Amino acid sequence: MLNYFANAPLGKWKGEDLIKIKRAMEYSIFSVIEATLRQIPLDKRFHYTLLKSLYENNIEPTVISLNYDVIVDNAMFLLSDRYNLPPPDYCVDIATWQYRSFYGGGLFGKLLKIHGSLNWLYCDKCERLDLFISEGAKGLRTNKALTKLYSDVPFQGAYSSRGAPCYDYQECGGFVSPILITPTY
Repeated sequence: MLNYFANAPLGKWKGEDLIKIKRAMEYSIFSVIEATLRQIPLDKRFHYTLLKSLYENNIEPTVISLNYDVIVDNAMFLLSDRYNLPPPDYCVDIATWQYRSFYGGGLFGKLLKIHGSLNWLYCDKCERLDLFISEGAKGLRTNKALTKLYSDVPFQGAYSSRGAPCYDYQECGGFVSPILITPTY
Protein backbone atom coordinates (compact mmCIF):
# COMPACT_ATOMS: atom_id res chain seq x y z
CA MET A 1 0.00 0.00 0.00
CA LEU A 2 2.82 2.41 0.90
CA ASN A 3 4.55 1.77 -2.44
CA TYR A 4 1.36 2.74 -4.25
CA PHE A 5 1.36 6.17 -2.63
CA ALA A 6 5.10 6.60 -3.18
CA ASN A 7 4.56 6.18 -6.92
CA ALA A 8 1.15 7.86 -7.16
CA PRO A 9 1.03 10.94 -9.40
CA LEU A 10 0.14 14.39 -8.14
CA GLY A 11 -1.75 16.01 -11.00
CA LYS A 12 0.49 15.75 -14.07
CA TRP A 13 3.59 15.23 -11.89
CA LYS A 14 4.85 11.76 -10.98
CA GLY A 15 7.88 9.76 -9.87
CA GLU A 16 11.22 11.43 -10.58
CA ASP A 17 9.55 14.73 -11.47
CA LEU A 18 8.04 14.95 -7.98
CA ILE A 19 11.43 14.24 -6.42
CA LYS A 20 13.01 16.99 -8.54
CA ILE A 21 10.29 19.45 -7.51
CA LYS A 22 10.72 18.55 -3.84
CA ARG A 23 14.49 19.06 -4.06
CA ALA A 24 14.08 22.41 -5.85
CA MET A 25 11.61 23.61 -3.19
CA GLU A 26 13.92 22.46 -0.38
CA TYR A 27 16.86 24.19 -2.01
CA SER A 28 14.90 27.44 -2.23
CA ILE A 29 14.04 27.27 1.47
CA PHE A 30 17.61 26.35 2.43
CA SER A 31 19.06 29.14 0.33
CA VAL A 32 16.96 31.69 2.18
CA ILE A 33 17.99 30.21 5.53
CA GLU A 34 21.66 30.20 4.47
CA ALA A 35 21.56 33.82 3.27
CA THR A 36 19.97 34.88 6.56
CA LEU A 37 22.54 32.99 8.64
CA ARG A 38 25.40 34.80 6.91
CA GLN A 39 24.02 38.14 8.05
CA ILE A 40 23.86 37.50 11.81
CA PRO A 41 25.95 40.23 13.49
CA LEU A 42 28.36 39.25 16.26
CA ASP A 43 26.28 41.03 18.91
CA LYS A 44 23.24 38.91 17.92
CA ARG A 45 24.80 35.47 18.47
CA PHE A 46 22.24 34.54 21.13
CA HIS A 47 22.83 30.77 20.98
CA TYR A 48 26.54 31.32 21.63
CA THR A 49 25.80 33.69 24.52
CA LEU A 50 23.25 31.29 26.04
CA LEU A 51 25.62 28.29 25.94
CA LYS A 52 28.85 30.11 26.85
CA SER A 53 28.32 29.99 30.63
CA LEU A 54 27.75 26.22 30.47
CA TYR A 55 30.97 25.64 28.56
CA GLU A 56 32.89 27.99 30.88
CA ASN A 57 31.79 25.86 33.85
CA ASN A 58 32.29 22.51 32.11
CA ILE A 59 28.56 21.74 32.23
CA GLU A 60 27.46 19.57 29.32
CA PRO A 61 24.46 21.12 27.58
CA THR A 62 21.65 19.16 25.99
CA VAL A 63 19.95 21.09 23.20
CA ILE A 64 16.85 19.97 21.32
CA SER A 65 16.47 21.83 18.05
CA LEU A 66 13.48 21.85 15.73
CA ASN A 67 15.38 23.91 13.14
CA TYR A 68 17.29 22.81 10.04
CA ASP A 69 19.75 25.67 10.42
CA VAL A 70 23.17 25.28 11.98
CA ILE A 71 23.17 28.28 14.32
CA VAL A 72 23.34 26.17 17.47
CA ASP A 73 25.74 23.70 15.81
CA ASN A 74 28.15 26.52 15.01
CA ALA A 75 27.84 27.93 18.53
CA MET A 76 28.58 24.55 20.11
CA PHE A 77 31.50 23.85 17.77
CA LEU A 78 32.98 27.33 18.38
CA LEU A 79 32.64 26.92 22.14
CA SER A 80 34.17 23.44 21.93
CA ASP A 81 37.16 24.95 20.17
CA ARG A 82 37.41 27.85 22.59
CA TYR A 83 37.33 25.67 25.72
CA ASN A 84 39.31 22.77 24.20
CA LEU A 85 36.41 20.34 24.43
CA PRO A 86 35.17 17.75 21.95
CA PRO A 87 32.16 18.57 19.72
CA PRO A 88 28.57 17.73 20.70
CA ASP A 89 26.99 14.32 20.33
CA TYR A 90 24.19 14.36 17.74
CA CYS A 91 23.00 10.94 19.02
CA VAL A 92 22.89 9.57 15.46
CA ASP A 93 25.40 7.35 13.70
CA ILE A 94 27.51 9.84 11.74
CA ALA A 95 30.14 8.25 9.49
CA THR A 96 32.28 11.33 8.73
CA TRP A 97 35.83 10.46 9.83
CA GLN A 98 36.65 13.93 11.22
CA TYR A 99 33.66 13.68 13.55
CA ARG A 100 34.12 9.98 14.38
CA SER A 101 37.69 10.65 15.48
CA PHE A 102 36.21 12.18 18.66
CA TYR A 103 34.09 9.13 19.60
CA GLY A 104 36.89 7.35 21.50
CA GLY A 105 37.71 10.37 23.67
CA GLY A 106 34.06 11.20 24.20
CA LEU A 107 31.84 14.00 23.01
CA PHE A 108 30.72 17.04 25.04
CA GLY A 109 27.04 17.79 25.34
CA LYS A 110 24.19 16.66 23.13
CA LEU A 111 22.55 18.31 20.15
CA LEU A 112 19.34 16.59 19.08
CA LYS A 113 18.09 17.82 15.71
CA ILE A 114 14.78 16.02 15.34
CA HIS A 115 13.92 17.65 11.99
CA GLY A 116 17.34 16.99 10.47
CA SER A 117 19.99 19.52 9.54
CA LEU A 118 21.44 21.50 6.67
CA ASN A 119 24.67 19.68 7.56
CA TRP A 120 23.39 16.13 7.17
CA LEU A 121 23.33 14.09 3.96
CA TYR A 122 22.30 10.45 3.78
CA CYS A 123 23.10 7.71 1.26
CA ASP A 124 20.25 5.20 1.21
CA LYS A 125 22.38 2.66 -0.67
CA CYS A 126 25.13 2.23 1.93
CA GLU A 127 23.07 3.79 4.77
CA ARG A 128 25.79 6.33 5.48
CA LEU A 129 25.00 9.59 7.27
CA ASP A 130 27.57 12.35 6.88
CA LEU A 131 27.98 15.52 8.87
CA PHE A 132 29.57 18.17 6.69
CA ILE A 133 32.40 19.67 8.66
CA SER A 134 35.63 21.38 7.81
CA GLU A 135 38.81 21.93 9.74
CA GLY A 136 39.52 25.61 10.13
CA ALA A 137 42.39 27.45 11.76
CA LYS A 138 40.72 27.00 15.17
CA GLY A 139 39.89 23.32 14.70
CA LEU A 140 36.71 21.50 13.86
CA ARG A 141 33.73 23.55 12.70
CA THR A 142 30.55 22.82 10.81
CA ASN A 143 30.24 23.44 7.10
CA LYS A 144 26.95 23.74 5.25
CA ALA A 145 25.98 20.68 3.23
CA LEU A 146 24.48 23.06 0.69
CA THR A 147 28.00 23.87 -0.50
CA LYS A 148 28.54 20.19 -1.27
CA LEU A 149 25.15 19.72 -2.89
CA TYR A 150 24.74 22.91 -4.88
CA SER A 151 28.16 24.46 -5.42
CA ASP A 152 30.53 21.52 -5.73
CA VAL A 153 28.07 19.52 -7.84
CA PRO A 154 26.90 20.67 -11.28
CA PHE A 155 23.44 22.25 -11.15
CA GLN A 156 21.78 19.53 -13.23
CA GLY A 157 23.21 16.78 -11.01
CA ALA A 158 22.13 18.52 -7.82
CA TYR A 159 18.52 18.66 -9.00
CA SER A 160 18.45 15.16 -10.44
CA SER A 161 16.41 12.54 -8.66
CA ARG A 162 19.58 10.83 -7.50
CA GLY A 163 21.37 13.73 -5.70
CA ALA A 164 25.13 14.18 -5.21
CA PRO A 165 27.60 11.24 -5.06
CA CYS A 166 28.12 9.62 -1.65
CA TYR A 167 31.43 10.21 0.13
CA ASP A 168 31.91 6.45 -0.15
CA TYR A 169 30.84 6.44 -3.82
CA GLN A 170 33.79 4.29 -4.95
CA GLU A 171 32.52 1.49 -2.70
CA CYS A 172 28.73 1.84 -2.80
CA GLY A 173 27.97 3.82 -5.98
CA GLY A 174 25.15 5.61 -4.16
CA PHE A 175 23.96 9.20 -4.02
CA VAL A 176 23.10 11.36 -1.03
CA SER A 177 20.07 13.44 -0.16
CA PRO A 178 19.38 15.78 2.75
CA ILE A 179 17.92 14.42 5.96
CA LEU A 180 15.21 16.97 6.61
CA ILE A 181 11.65 16.59 7.74
CA THR A 182 10.09 19.41 5.77
CA PRO A 183 6.73 21.06 6.51
CA THR A 184 3.77 18.93 5.49
CA TYR A 185 0.02 18.91 5.82
